Amino acid sequence: MTSSASKIGGGGASVEELNQLLIKDEEWLSSFQGILEKSATLTGSVCSLMDNFQERIDSLSTNVQTLVAKSSVIQKEQQNIRKLLSTVDATIQFHGKTTVLENTIRDGGNVLLNIDDYLEKMRNLKEAIAFFATHPVYRNHEHIKQIYEIGCANIESEFGNLVRTSCVPVDPTKVFEYLDDDYEMPSFRLSSFVTLRETQRIHKMASWLLDNDDDAVCTNFLHFYAQYRAENMMKPLRTIADQIGANNRSPKATFIKAALKKVASRIADTADQAHRDNAIVAVLFMCSTILVLVQVETNLCSTMFQNVKIEVEVLRQIVFDPIGRVLAQTQKVVDAYEGNFAALLPLIKFLVRHANQFAALSENVGQRGLYNSLQSSLFSKCVQLIRLHIDRLSSGQIGGRFVPEDGNVHPVSSGTVNFLKLLVQHQKLLVQIFQRAIADEQMQQQLLVGGSHQNDQTNATTTATTPTMASSASKLFIQILMGLQKNLQQKCGAYSDAYLAGLFMFNNLGYIVQCCTKDKQLYAILQQHQPKLLSTCEAEAEKFLQQYLESWGKIGALFAPPGNSDGWETSGEQQRKAVKAVFTAFNRDFDAIIESQKHFCLADKTAADDVRARIKKIVLRPFIEFSTRNSRECSELFETDRQLKYDAETIEMVIDSLFYATF
Repeated sequence: MTSSASKIGGGGASVEELNQLLIKDEEWLSSFQGILEKSATLTGSVCSLMDNFQERIDSLSTNVQTLVAKSSVIQKEQQNIRKLLSTVDATIQFHGKTTVLENTIRDGGNVLLNIDDYLEKMRNLKEAIAFFATHPVYRNHEHIKQIYEIGCANIESEFGNLVRTSCVPVDPTKVFEYLDDDYEMPSFRLSSFVTLRETQRIHKMASWLLDNDDDAVCTNFLHFYAQYRAENMMKPLRTIADQIGANNRSPKATFIKAALKKVASRIADTADQAHRDNAIVAVLFMCSTILVLVQVETNLCSTMFQNVKIEVEVLRQIVFDPIGRVLAQTQKVVDAYEGNFAALLPLIKFLVRHANQFAALSENVGQRGLYNSLQSSLFSKCVQLIRLHIDRLSSGQIGGRFVPEDGNVHPVSSGTVNFLKLLVQHQKLLVQIFQRAIADEQMQQQLLVGGSHQNDQTNATTTATTPTMASSASKLFIQILMGLQKNLQQKCGAYSDAYLAGLFMFNNLGYIVQCCTKDKQLYAILQQHQPKLLSTCEAEAEKFLQQYLESWGKIGALFAPPGNSDGWETSGEQQRKAVKAVFTAFNRDFDAIIESQKHFCLADKTAADDVRARIKKIVLRPFIEFSTRNSRECSELFETDRQLKYDAETIEMVIDSLFYATF
């Protein structure tokens, strides 16, 4: 019954257990109630503290705000005081620096004595100007600017003086020594030309003037530099130009005059020609020298200014007068030149090689018209001289009246062949010369006719003439050879001995054919335009050789049978007398021809051997045949009258000795 009562409700928990749970819950509730009471107490305390803290903050804010306002005013006053002190200090410093430079200028201090110190003072003065410009209350701002401008003027003046005194003219003899055979200056040689001393000081002054030229105060220093450098460049050019005058006897020019004459003599035919060529060599030397000087000046400008725009402008001012002088002097000499094309060739080669350089220089200095005029004159002069050479060659003026006494090759032949080789060597240049000359001639014709007012006849003439002129450069070689043949024929007529005249023509024509055949380029040109020319020369040479051999034919004819077809068939005393008469005539004529031809010359060893063989065929073979047919009579004559002065062996020896002096 008791156990049943202790279990109530079917939950499985007894009354005791429930009581224990209730007791625990009561204890927890009691503890929680205590905590709530403490929490309420703490909350009240915190609220009280918060109220007190807000009151204190409000009180502190009221007190501190007043202090902050006062502190801000004090800080601003302190900043103003610092600025004022800095301004006063800067003012004192700038006034001191200004006074130092002003005293230096007033005392006449030389900028060059201590250039670094002077430039530093000028920098300080510029800073002072900038400082005082921001403080208009200072009344001496304009005074400081005046001091600065005076200082700049002093620097400019001393810069010009330093450049003028530091210039070193180039020695023309040194340039001449360094030039190669084409009048070119090796690049590694440029550094050996010192044309300006004190480059470091000049560079410092130029750099300062360029960097501090904001207000365009310094405007003359570049002009000073260009002026003095141009004068320095002109000095060697004048020295060279003076060599063109015949009466120049300056001791300073002795070496260069001798050098120019030496070069001119290499390409001159006569002393008078060398004198004329000396002028051409001089202007060629001027053209080469001006390029060297321009390169030197370009390098110097780059070193001095280090500003491409400034360098270009200064170089243009420097080069203006020198390049104009060189172009004008060259054209004057070219226009007056009356020498030969070979002497003019080095000049035109040089100008063609450097055409772009000269064109750019003349364009930059505004003298392109002068350069174009020089080019036109030079090309026209070349064509004129070549054509004049052909005319003089054809008319016999070249070579004069001189003819070799031995019938050897005339100097006009060797000279003309060398001239041909020279033209072949420069064939491309020759074509360029003729093309430019033709273009100039056509332009002049158009200007004369009047542009659009040209009539049909003029157009037709120009059109018909152009192809002929264009091909004239290639046909020159044929014209020259034909002119040489005419020249030789005229000189051939100066010989009183027809046989020597024939040998003379054989020598010269053979020499011409041989030289033209050996030169592959010349041979190709002749074959292209006149393939039969050389064969015609060979045929002419053979004809003149036959003319010479006629002198020996008379000797050989002595041994021919006298009239009757049976030959020498007489007998006895009559035959002996006839044989004796033949040998007497042979001795006389053979001695005479040997005596007259002992100085005769053949220019080619192979040709000499061939001619001697022909002479033997003409003389020796009939002699042997005649002696064989009349051996008995010949033996008697030899033993009694000694009429056989020569036998076959001695005749052959004598013939072999012909033309011996040739070799």
